Amino acid sequence: ISEKYNLLYGSLACKISNQRKNQIWESIKNKVCSVGVGQRTVIQLKKRWLDIRRRTKDKLSEIEKKRIKT
Repeated sequence: ISEKYNLLYGSLACKISNQRKNQIWESIKNKVCSVGVGQRTVIQLKKRWLDIRRRTKDKLSEIEKKRIKT
């Protein structure tokens, strides 16, 4: 996902069609399913990606709060 981040969410996201974005997600899904045990859907992958991003932001926020405290 990080390799295609610019196309899915970054500065290029507004320049490509939703159909192309769906193709990118399908490609990501195929790669994930080829190395994993279980099969995942595009919806599951999007949810997982958003969860990872949210947890990362939460951790960074917590680190920043601790840094400011000291």
